[in-house]
Amino acid sequence: AGEINPIVHLEIYDLESGERTPVHVGEETTPDQYIYNMKFAPGGEFLFSRTDRLQRELDVMTVDVNTGETRVIVSEKQDHFQENNPTMQFLTDNERFIWETEKTKWKHYELRHINGSLINTLTTGEFPVSSIVEVDEKNNYLYFSATSDQTKGNHLNTHLHRVKLDGTNQEKSIPYTMESLQQ
Repeated sequence: AGEINPIVHLEIYDLESGERTPVHVGEETTPDQYIYNMKFAPGGEFLFSRTDRLQRELDVMTVDVNTGETRVIVSEKQDHFQENNPTMQFLTDNERFIWETEKTKWKHYELRHINGSLINTLTTGEFPVSSIVEVDEKNNYLYFSATSDQTKGNHLNTHLHRVKLDGTNQEKSIPYTMESLQQ
């Protein structure tokens, strides 16, 4: 605590040639950004996350592993704190993914494309979603849990919901527990 943050770099190392390719992570000389959550997406894209020191801004980046060039595929900004590792669940085509966002001040889901485009908003309402329960691509539904019964003052009462993957026909079901789903 109290020390200056280290300046971070990211490189791609070719095991066969020993060649290093620097990755453009943003401002190369700033100690005010963090680089983390490096992984390969199911379609083979190399991804990493970047956030500022105050953790109010989040960019999920994809990298061209041959050149080190990057592009932002999702960017989120909050006034106080941005969740650093929001849900990012890919569908079977390995190009579309369900993204957790709080840009409405409530946690909800969007359907996005790996090229950076927003396909559509999936969930809406003045309540936070809790988690993805199941993605039923065959029948075109997202099943999710949410604490949507805010009128009774019980913020822990979780309900099962479903919505079509085009964002239409959002429905609320009965309250559930994980134990009742397993029966």
